[in-house]
Amino acid sequence: MANVNDYLEWRGDLSLGADPFNDVDNIILSQLSYTDFDGIVKDRAEEEDLRLGAVSDIYFSMHTDQEIRSRVSFTRDAPFLMRRMASSRRFKNMRVTNYVNLIKQNATVQFSAVTFHLSDGSIYVAYRGTDTTIVGWKEDFCLSYSAETAGQKSAVEYLNMIGKAWPDVRKIRVGGHSKGGNFAVYAAACCDPEVKRRIISVYSNDAPGFLESVVNSTAYGEIRDRIRGIIPEASVFGTMFGHGFRPLIVKSSASNMFLQHDLMSWKVIGNHFEKEEQRNAGSLMFEKTFRNWLADISPEAREEFVQSVFSIFESTGALTFPEIAEQAVQNLGRIRDAVRSLPGEQQSSALDIVKRFFLTQKSVRLEELIRLLRKEQKKVEQQKRELTAEEAEMKEETNEEMQEKAEIEKETKEETEDKIKLTETD
Repeated sequence: MANVNDYLEWRGDLSLGADPFNDVDNIILSQLSYTDFDGIVKDRAEEEDLRLGAVSDIYFSMHTDQEIRSRVSFTRDAPFLMRRMASSRRFKNMRVTNYVNLIKQNATVQFSAVTFHLSDGSIYVAYRGTDTTIVGWKEDFCLSYSAETAGQKSAVEYLNMIGKAWPDVRKIRVGGHSKGGNFAVYAAACCDPEVKRRIISVYSNDAPGFLESVVNSTAYGEIRDRIRGIIPEASVFGTMFGHGFRPLIVKSSASNMFLQHDLMSWKVIGNHFEKEEQRNAGSLMFEKTFRNWLADISPEAREEFVQSVFSIFESTGALTFPEIAEQAVQNLGRIRDAVRSLPGEQQSSALDIVKRFFLTQKSVRLEELIRLLRKEQKKVEQQKRELTAEEAEMKEETNEEMQEKAEIEKETKEETEDKIKLTETD
């Protein structure tokens, strides 16, 4: 089952002149953006911008293979992909510029972007998706009630900056994976008109969408035909919120719905992905459930729920999910206390979301915590059922009392009426 690594082996010797830019190239650049370029690529353009070959050499002089493999994230292999790219004719001379990496806990911002200058004269502006930081995932859920997040605003500013820095580039591609794809679409829709005119394609790779107010806006309509949406057959993240376009569905080698979010699991044939006619039942059910949840509660209630769920993670004192994993069992007590402080009707849903977050992290160290969370969730649901049964019993008792009272009142009324009749007869 071939993936992008096989693509580089098969077709890495072909220049963009021989085989033009395609969907798989887009995925490769989106995955590459997960590499930590700190200390290597500057946040501004320079006269001697580094080629990918040099970037790769510097990176691996700073980091060992063992260190990279020890990281807890499905994007940890991005540097190894870079090393393969750096040895290919297709990408080795690609320039890498304007790397930005910003994380603000208090402002709920996790934003990173980098620009790749391709041999066909175009540039690809790549936005990084959600990493392992808690604040990054929190910003994802802010999309459920906010028309514009701080990260989306940063994405627009970055694209405008790139457009002004490279005025002679007439072909701009914008893309990203997960939240990065959301940023790419939003930035393309809301950037300056002069920059928007030069955008030839926008890639939304298994990315969450937007509120209806954004999808139906004039700005979004101006770039809708240039958006290329790609999702796996069991997509979860790519079905969240509205998109306004029909995505390409691709096959994945992963069976788990959440693990299919990993770009490295997407199957490749030649210079394109293996296509699937439709999404699987699990993906369709998730979308239906999620849309029903959005329809049932107001934006204010969504915000309150999101704040409640992430207060659970924040209660551990950790900044990332791997940090929670380091002391998984110890953190269970903090998580349990935080859940119990929520309103009763939110507890089971909150636990389910917490559990699913941990499932996306691909960490063996979290298996015990996930098992305990499942046990805790069952306990909460049982308590809820018992409470519901108790309420039903109390309601039944109350109804019986009311019925008995009504009968007594009726009898009293009838006795009173009889007495009145007797009095009138006398």
